[in-house]
Amino acid sequence: MNFYVSILKDSVFNIDDVYNAQLPDNYKNSHRPSSVMLEKVELEKFQQISACYDKYESILGQIHLEMCKYYQVGRFSELGSEEFDQTSAIYHLDLAAELCVTEAIFALAKIYLDLPRDLLPNYHAPASKELFQKGLELMARASECLEIEANLYLAQTYDRGSLGSLEPDWKQAAEYYEKYIRLREKESNDIDEDSETSESNPRKLVDSAVPFHDQHDVVARLATLYKTGGNNLSCNYQRAGDLFTKAAEMATAAMKGRLANKYYGAAEEAYGMEPEEETVTN
Repeated sequence: MNFYVSILKDSVFNIDDVYNAQLPDNYKNSHRPSSVMLEKVELEKFQQISACYDKYESILGQIHLEMCKYYQVGRFSELGSEEFDQTSAIYHLDLAAELCVTEAIFALAKIYLDLPRDLLPNYHAPASKELFQKGLELMARASECLEIEANLYLAQTYDRGSLGSLEPDWKQAAEYYEKYIRLREKESNDIDEDSETSESNPRKLVDSAVPFHDQHDVVARLATLYKTGGNNLSCNYQRAGDLFTKAAEMATAAMKGRLANKYYGAAEEAYGMEPEEETVTN
């Protein structure tokens, strides 16, 4: 801890500026404490000097996210009116996303991709290839922020492609499927550990509305991609067999014996497709 404190003291950037919105000297004449531009600059500096950056979310960004929610619930609407200023709500949501607030990034991605959501569910952005690409970029940022479901959406999108906007790319799909499965497994193990110690994490319970073993179809789909190959993805029969086996075990845990047998059969078939190593004879 003292190591990071010494770095902060020697740096021009002061971490207190982020929390207290105090302006460094070179910004005092051009930016207000609520300046998004200033906040972005300071967050970038914070990222460079602090190992705790991935656990920090901009306070100003969170304020903008709450402003968006206030507009949605009618806090700034006329008394008795069910309408609200959607343009202003989107404005604040966009600023929150710029300041790397994960919830805002994920929500804005869903808006541009026209996915079901709780935040601004009735707002529909005009359909266009540009907004679709922007939505994908935001979804990728959400993935980088470890938003688990963002990985599943990206995997499925690259898996099947989007007519007129995106060609299928199974290599990208496999990467996101792998990341999704890895994160869900970790989440499931963490929940099991918490239940053993009688501790609970509300966020984990929300994220895990669908038990991981019930998502055997996701694991099986990734196995199928490795078994089939194509769309920039090379066949990997060993990995396919391992994943089919995992899907079978998950289906068994979900009390779906017939499906589990189907997956075990697919695993044996995948293992059988693995080329045998040639033995060198003298």
